[in-house]
Amino acid sequence: MLNSAGAIDCWAENAHSQTSDAPSSGTFRAISAGQNHSCALSSVGAISCWGSNTDSQTTVRAGTYTAVSVGTSHTCGIKTDGTIARWSRDTEGQAPETRSP
Repeated sequence: MLNSAGAIDCWAENAHSQTSDAPSSGTFRAISAGQNHSCALSSVGAISCWGSNTDSQTTVRAGTYTAVSVGTSHTCGIKTDGTIARWSRDTEGQAPETRSP
């Protein structure tokens, strides 16, 4: 969760470093937690992800973002130009190449 200062507070199971590897500095405006990884959107539009990266779900695509959302093994972000970037596992069509809405 984000605290009132915009910093990240994480707790609970940590089998995949999904709580201990959260950024310890910076100001964030959104956070999204999945089964084994989490991502946060910084105040300057950068996405930081941590936890399991078995399907490249924490390997963020380059760009500046306005939103982030994570699933079990995939991550999506909306870039400032309105395009949607998706990365990691795509077994169900959840993470195809970047495209415009």
